[in-house]
Amino acid sequence: MGYLLTYSSWLAVNESDNSLLKLGSTGEEVKAVQKKLGLPETGIYDDSTREAVRRFQADSNNKDALGNPLIQDGIVGPRTREAMFGSNTSSVSGSSRPTDSNSTEPFSIILMGGLDYRAGDYKIDGQVEILKRGLGETASVVGYRYTDLTGVLQAIASNPNAKVVLFSAGGSYSRKIAQAMQNKNNLYIVEPYVTSSAVKRSVQDAVELGVPPTNVVVGPNSSRGAGAVDGATFTPSGQGHWSALEFVGTII
Repeated sequence: MGYLLTYSSWLAVNESDNSLLKLGSTGEEVKAVQKKLGLPETGIYDDSTREAVRRFQADSNNKDALGNPLIQDGIVGPRTREAMFGSNTSSVSGSSRPTDSNSTEPFSIILMGGLDYRAGDYKIDGQVEILKRGLGETASVVGYRYTDLTGVLQAIASNPNAKVVLFSAGGSYSRKIAQAMQNKNNLYIVEPYVTSSAVKRSVQDAVELGVPPTNVVVGPNSSRGAGAVDGATFTPSGQGHWSALEFVGTII
């Protein structure tokens, strides 16, 4: 069963993104954009990069995932990023690539990760590696950033039998992901930030839709999911937030 975003909900998702590339941004993601646009890969989002992005956005051949024109603001947000790199954002954020449908790997897992922009955070590729420590290093895992709802929904549609792990900030989409999945037993929600009432409600709605409450993994406080639902599975005592990703790999 697929899940269709309306244009207004698509905009709402993407306007809330905190990972925009714009004038003054630096790093590997900027280099990836510059390489895509044929610019020197300086890693500095300067005026020439902004103008090249505007030209890309103005090209009528470049549209978002719903076929709508891009806003010509010279900023690389989720819609422009997807128009550049497709739903798999490995070229810009280091996420793992989906495995072929004929893969003989023992697992097929889709991870929607947690926050990754603060000091000490793991990027999505690092989060994939933590999960794989619990699953087994040969496990087949594709990772998407916490902002990439469209990419996750497309991955689910293409791999309906895959298990899906929503970690931390990714848990805010629990309801929408559960709606998109045929087998609710395959959805795992790991330490969602249920200090937010909206996130808590989303997790509860997912359980009401059929996700087993034992598939909700929680830590010792509400910022790590405690109180989300009755019957949740607790991260083992003494393990930190990031370790919860490894733990869920051992119970999938």
